[in-house]
Amino acid sequence: MYNQKQKTMKIRGHHLLCIQSFKGFGYNQDFIDNMYKLIDAIKSSNDLFLHIVAECDDICLYCPHATSTKNIFPKICLKDDNSEIELRKMDLNVINRFNLSVGTKIKANKVFKLVQTEIRKDKDIFKICGSCKWIGICINKHK
Repeated sequence: MYNQKQKTMKIRGHHLLCIQSFKGFGYNQDFIDNMYKLIDAIKSSNDLFLHIVAECDDICLYCPHATSTKNIFPKICLKDDNSEIELRKMDLNVINRFNLSVGTKIKANKVFKLVQTEIRKDKDIFKICGSCKWIGICINKHK
């Protein structure tokens, strides 16, 4: 969970792209509101660190497809039978693409500059995101 005191936010690898392309679409209003809150925190802090993961993160906390039982931790995506596997693949694609590793803590502004510089071609987005339903939005952002 986003920790303002420690200035750290837990973020899935593929969400590094989603955050930059976010245009107010989402699964429900709680999800959208949370996304705006986290994006605002990232933009307004020069000393925020992102803890890069390949599992549910601070964005997923408000996703209606994430498990809600307290017994399952970390939460997993239950949108369909393969969703968690596919999301982890996307996470690892992004993490590997930027020579990061799961568990890395990196300044938000540093990693976003890296993403903005390196992701420029549609083929990169397709390679990373595969069949994500939001891919059209991402492609337009990173052209």
